[in-house]
Parts: sequence; C-alpha cells; structure tokens
Amino acid sequence: MPVRTVPKNYRSLTGLVPNTRTQSMTAFESSLERDFLLLRQQGWRFHVVTERHVRTPYLENVKFLRPYRTLPGNDAYRTQLLSTLATLEATDPASLLAAVCQDRWQQAQLLPMLWQLVATRQIGADLSQPLTMQSCLWLQKP
Repeated sequence: MPVRTVPKNYRSLTGLVPNTRTQSMTAFESSLERDFLLLRQQGWRFHVVTERHVRTPYLENVKFLRPYRTLPGNDAYRTQLLSTLATLEATDPASLLAAVCQDRWQQAQLLPMLWQLVATRQIGADLSQPLTMQSCLWLQKP
C-alpha cells in the first residue's frame, strides 16, 4: 500500500516510474524525485541527496542504457562481442566493433547488443563518466 498519494498536477511534473524490486509503480512529484528513484533502483543508497548528486553522468548513462536491458538478444552477436573482448582484454566500443568486423552496417547492427551487454553488466564500463564510443570497456568476471 502506498505511503502517499500523488495527485495529477498541471503545475509540476508528476507520474509513475516502474519499481523493478517490488514489481509495482512508484509515484513521483518532480523530475528530481523521478531521477532519484531511477538511481535508487540501481542499488545506490543516499544519506543527503541534492540535485547535484542525482543529476550526474551516471544518471545519464542509466537513462541511456535502460531500454537496452530488455531488447531481444542475439546469441551470435553476443558471442562475437564477448569472445573478441576476451581477446582484447580492454578496449573502447569503436575498437571492439572494428575488431569484430570492418563493415560499418554490420557494426551498426552489433551496437545495440554491445550496449545491452553493458546494461546487463556482462561488459564493464565506468558509468560515472559519460558513455562514448571511446569509453573504456572490459569483460566482467562472473
């Protein structure tokens, strides 16, 4: 049962965000509260929270990677990316894609799977820095 009710409001941003831990929806009354709820789902715990602590590159990365978590997987692409990364040990997305194949169209097809592997933590990346095609990637140890 919700602790509070957030009514629809035309003066500020209100809405619902899915709570993956409880499989329910959590109400928010501002974009700051919505962003805090997204970060909290990733396992962060805060004592004092300000907008400066919430609106970080980590939040932008979470927002970017979130849709990739639920994409249908392609086992062939997954295997190609993970085995090539295992050989390279550490690299960036552009170099990894180039090592898998030279064709730009094929690289474009592999890119969503690459971000899915980062989103599901099979490939590691420093999410405290903005994700780019030059970000450092490594194979996560199980």
